[in-house]
Order: sequence, then C-alpha cells, then structure tokens
Amino acid sequence: MTRRAIIALALVAFAGAGDLLACGDKFFAISRGTRFQHPSARQSARILIYANTASGFSKALANVPLDATLQKAGYEPTTVTSEGDLTKALALGGWDLLIADVADARAVSSRLRPEASPVVLPVIYNGTKAAAKQAKAEFKCVLAMPTKRQVFLDAIDEALALNSKTTN
Repeated sequence: MTRRAIIALALVAFAGAGDLLACGDKFFAISRGTRFQHPSARQSARILIYANTASGFSKALANVPLDATLQKAGYEPTTVTSEGDLTKALALGGWDLLIADVADARAVSSRLRPEASPVVLPVIYNGTKAAAKQAKAEFKCVLAMPTKRQVFLDAIDEALALNSKTTN
C-alpha cells in the first residue's frame, strides 16, 4: 500500500514538471507555448535625415540601407540631400528627430523654431574623440559612424526617449 502511494506521488510530481521534458516535447504539453522575446515597442516617429552631399555622413549612408532599416523598425524616415529640400521639409514641420552630420547639425539647429523643434542627432563620421566630446557637450545624443544598424537604431531610440522626457 505504501509502495503504491509513493509511486502515485512520484508520477504526479513528474507529470507536473513540464520543464524537464526533452527538446521539442514542451511544445506538445498542454498549456505550454513558445515564448519569443519581442523587441521594445517603438513609438511611431517622423525622422528627417539631412545627408548633405558634401558631408562624410552622405558617403556613409551610401553603404547603409537606412531608410529601409528605419521603416522596418516602425519609423517614418525622409531623406533630403540639398539645402533647398531641407528648408522645405523644415517648413512643413512635424518632425520628431533630425539626423545630420555634426557640422550641418550645428547650422540647422540654429534655424529650428524652439516651440516645435525636433531633437537633433548629430552624426560624427570617422571623427576624433575631441570632436565627439565637443558634440556631446552641445547635443543630447551623438552617434559615431561607421556603426552597426542596431547601434544606429538604439541611438535613435535614446534620442526620441530624451525628447519625450523633456516634453512631458
């Protein structure tokens, strides 16, 4: 009698231990499903990219499918390459983030209206540590290129998060 009780108790204990199942067996167990890690939910943001053809940033963008990467992440990117197109885009307004070469970012940030200005994310292409330190003193976030796509997206997320904290 005691032996049967011990065996029954052991069977109940092993039946409840779903994590002890072999490789694919856990998918067949009742009430178990897959647990995928979802990326952090990104807010929909309008991003203006100013890739002045004379800047190093423009050359760096030639090798990176930035628009496709940003669209895949849920952003709405618009790229302009000339001063005239930049002026038109800034006049339209509604931008959450402006990405530009560090030299262009300084010039463009002085033209922005303070009440509806986007966060400016300057890009330093093959810059020195001193240039990066100076840019970090001027702007909230700075991105050094060349870099990986995920680092680029992380910098954009950080800049947008800083913007939402300062507007709230």
